[in-house]
Amino acid sequence: MAFVREKEINGNRYLYLVKSIRQGSSVRQKVLKYLGPVHSVSEEEIKKAMEEPED
Repeated sequence: MAFVREKEINGNRYLYLVKSIRQGSSVRQKVLKYLGPVHSVSEEEIKKAMEEPED
């Protein structure tokens, strides 16, 4: 299942759609989609991205 991750880069916050993948004994996060800067992404866009099929 995918979820939204917020990252701060150079003082700016960005949203990514990610999912967790097990690699051996550790868990890694794979970025499925870049959603954009926090201030420009609506809840509608987030819901739509989460409904799209995963790779």
